[in-house]
Amino acid sequence: MIIDKAAQFLDEQREDLVDFIFRLTSDRGRAGVMGREAIRQLQDELASMPEPDELKMRLFQRAYELNEEALRPLQHGFLEDYFRFHISDVKTLGRYYRWELFLIQLNQYSSLLLLLIYRYGFDEAGAAFVLGRETDDIKEEVKALLRLVKKQKFELEDLRGLPRYGFIEKPLTSQTSLSHVSRGLQPRRRYRWVFSLIGVGLIIAGVYYLLKIA
Repeated sequence: MIIDKAAQFLDEQREDLVDFIFRLTSDRGRAGVMGREAIRQLQDELASMPEPDELKMRLFQRAYELNEEALRPLQHGFLEDYFRFHISDVKTLGRYYRWELFLIQLNQYSSLLLLLIYRYGFDEAGAAFVLGRETDDIKEEVKALLRLVKKQKFELEDLRGLPRYGFIEKPLTSQTSLSHVSRGLQPRRRYRWVFSLIGVGLIIAGVYYLLKIA
């Protein structure tokens, strides 16, 4: 019964685990296969039921260990295509697309730290265990990351809502224009109306000239 309970708990982590592996390797097929393998290995090793937090740490640590030689961050092209074809709400698009661009601009260890703590629910000690590092070694790094997040005016809660790319979803029938997002990422162009007026003036002048020579 103890082992059955532990096995059930491991199965309940599958969705987060596959998402984690995909963010490690940028490989959708590998995420599913290696997620099952990490769960199977731990199930085979269980002789008792550890505390859920410990079991979850061991599961994610095993997944990281199994994929450590295949680390590869998500690619900008993949993110752009995914958001164009799968996300239709402009507000959602803006929040999550900005976060994803920010994460891939960080080194992969830093992005994984943020995800482990604020997406998958680990504390600093748990995140350090998963990545094979000492807790004291990551504390200052986490503080620096949080300062950067605050400077960029991101909401950490949004990390939980980022898409789960490890699962194939039915695409939308039409594209979503990423120009809405691009405009949101750039300073507002305050003088656009000035150029519009200049353009209208040139058109009027041209018409006047044509009428004059007619």
